[in-house]
Amino acid sequence: VILTYASMKPIDSLCELIDNAIDSFSLEPETSHPLVLIDLPTRKELQKGTGLLRVRDNGPGLTLNEMEKALRAGYSSKAAFGSLGLFGVGFNIASGKLGQTTKFISARREDDFAFEATVDLQKLRRQGDYKIMPRKTERPENLIHGTIVEITNPWPEGNQNYGFMLKLIQQGMPSI
Repeated sequence: VILTYASMKPIDSLCELIDNAIDSFSLEPETSHPLVLIDLPTRKELQKGTGLLRVRDNGPGLTLNEMEKALRAGYSSKAAFGSLGLFGVGFNIASGKLGQTTKFISARREDDFAFEATVDLQKLRRQGDYKIMPRKTERPENLIHGTIVEITNPWPEGNQNYGFMLKLIQQGMPSI
């Protein structure tokens, strides 16, 4: 939860999530048609509390071990010099600033299931335990391989991140 106090612009948060999706393609260079899809909520959805920000890629997906590492604050698979990191601190800050709840789903072509984990920052804070365990789940429709990150539950009024997701969408889709 403390990571949500780090300084980051709304557009940089979205870019961090997109960078992670793009990085996944370097793990499997055979991805013939790399694709990153972005869904942003409307202002009305945010006002109703139903806003959902989704970044989806068709990269190779993650193993259980890779997903567990990705969910650990501070983990990054990037080499000391070279490519961008895959998840790590930037992912945790970006997703945490955008909303209180992040659903993380990943599936690999060779598996007949997906791994799913939900990071509910308020629940974790109440529990005092920040360990998140991915679980096997049915593969989402149309996800042969890749990763989906869904951020919901924007911060309420009174929190320093209140309006963070709204500031992002106010930039407009053409700009984003």
